[in-house]
Amino acid sequence: MPRTDTLAVSAADLIAAVKLVATYADKSIPALTAIKFSPVAGGLELVATDRFRLGVATIAGVDTGALTEPVLVPAAELAKWVTGLKPVKTYAAADTIEIELDLGLVPTAKFTYFGSSTTIKLLDATYPDYRKLAVDPAAYVGGVATINFNPKLLAEINAAYAKALGKGKPVTIHLPAEPNRPILLTAATDTVSYLSLLMTTRVI
Repeated sequence: MPRTDTLAVSAADLIAAVKLVATYADKSIPALTAIKFSPVAGGLELVATDRFRLGVATIAGVDTGALTEPVLVPAAELAKWVTGLKPVKTYAAADTIEIELDLGLVPTAKFTYFGSSTTIKLLDATYPDYRKLAVDPAAYVGGVATINFNPKLLAEINAAYAKALGKGKPVTIHLPAEPNRPILLTAATDTVSYLSLLMTTRVI
């Protein structure tokens, strides 16, 4: 039997998380064109990667009881819908986006924000487990370091963080303890925590 469940997420938090995480999605490998939505302790986790960088946004305070296992939502479709949303000012209803999951023969996720909605077919694919990567924000200890980035990727990450965080919210850059490891970026608002990995070449 098809199973349909619905969860509600703060509109502002989900919009910011999708806009940032979608930046990392790969456009060429099917499994990596998606944002992975996963239930985590106390919230909802969104993950995307293009193999050279990885973005994670964790929205706190979300009741994920309806989401018992991760689902893969195509990033481009969701980001396009989110970008076109118009904020609704009302005190009559909670300012949330509803996500209706239909896990039947053709699994879909329907996102609804007041009068706007989109139904997106979920991807059936195996997504890599980013937790196998080293994400320990241990500080680099050493002399002057020269760090080489792909400037286009770094610029996109910077722009995404600026939009997600707004003014006055810092982004912390953690240098890796070993030259062949990615750098780690972390930031947070009151309700959303962000983590990013970016592959780099470092010369001491």
